[in-house]
Amino acid sequence: MTKPDDVNIVSDTGWEHLKYSSIPSRGINDYARLIKFATQPTPEQLKAICHWLENDKCPGWTGVRAQRVFGTNSTPVEYRFTTTYDSSD
Repeated sequence: MTKPDDVNIVSDTGWEHLKYSSIPSRGINDYARLIKFATQPTPEQLKAICHWLENDKCPGWTGVRAQRVFGTNSTPVEYRFTTTYDSSD
């Protein structure tokens, strides 16, 4: 699956394992991905991006959540996408 065409991505870290919030001994692993956009994505674009990330080698299976990184009102606009792999069930 390819990223939505109408979204201008400036940078993308790819999925990174979050050691500070994961509990590997219990089968819980958290992942995050920081993506900077040239402009603020619309709600429809964010939904399409989450769907793209869920289907693009996503390490988790709990779905992808998006949260804007606050602290700056300038562009580019940065979002943090997270997912969790939980094999403890």
